[in-house]
Amino acid sequence: MPNDRVRPSPTQTVSAHGSKSTSRPYRSLPAEIRQPKRTSTPTAKTKPAADAKPASKTDSTTVANTELIALRSECATLKAQLTALEQRQTEIANRLAWALDALDGILESDK
Repeated sequence: MPNDRVRPSPTQTVSAHGSKSTSRPYRSLPAEIRQPKRTSTPTAKTKPAADAKPASKTDSTTVANTELIALRSECATLKAQLTALEQRQTEIANRLAWALDALDGILESDK
């Protein structure tokens, strides 16, 4: 036996005598319950009062320029160290080549 009754949608209510109403059932609730008041509790996104000052563009630019100068100086120091290490590596390779040639000469003279 098929069910001839139609279920009301969530936005429709059916009265006791069968008439449909399209009003929303939550509208009869007080506004405080429908939309609770927001409280001003601190969240993770809020900043402490000391950090609340907005940084000016000149301050952030000055900080960025100072950091840039420090990074360039560090880069120049590291490049100088790299050049010294490469020169040292070349000297060591030359000494090893000389030692191997000397040993090879000793071995050939013994034959």
